[in-house]
Amino acid sequence: MFDFIYIHNKDDTKYIKALNTHSNPQYCLCDRFFPAQFPFYRNFVDIQPFKEIVTVDAGLTQVIEYLDSRRAESYEMADDQQILCVFCLLDEFGDEIHASDIAQREIPGFEFCGFDLADGLTSALTNCQGGFNKAFTYKDLNEFGIVSDYFKAKSIQKKLFDEYDEDHTDCVLFAIFRKISK
Repeated sequence: MFDFIYIHNKDDTKYIKALNTHSNPQYCLCDRFFPAQFPFYRNFVDIQPFKEIVTVDAGLTQVIEYLDSRRAESYEMADDQQILCVFCLLDEFGDEIHASDIAQREIPGFEFCGFDLADGLTSALTNCQGGFNKAFTYKDLNEFGIVSDYFKAKSIQKKLFDEYDEDHTDCVLFAIFRKISK
């Protein structure tokens, strides 16, 4: 969904992850993900039985088409599709965008679903075979398999980084809104 680059930090001592120059937010048309329809997923990930997963994970949310905001507002989609409006809370300089009030934004036709934590491609919350119990349990996740509260998501992000030195734990925070056909 989003493209990241590595740049030198401000004091030029190490590389940090930064958002490449894509627009923020991004609107994308994608299929909805119902774990019950994908037995391989349930066998791969030791996850509680969420009815539906809403995520930025590239393996679970296959983007069909990127849309601009005007087109996203009026796009007619099939019943099994959704349009995600995803805010990356990292800027092109590697600085976090502090947006604790982002859940209250009104985007016509979209509902706020929550916050995802991903390395850019893979969600640490819903697609990493579990095992991050020092950072979160599935009880910390909402009905979509993501975190409802910004401060809780920031806490999990810090714990993932501090407690684990593994792939997918140097996460970026994403706010996800979505539109589905009614």
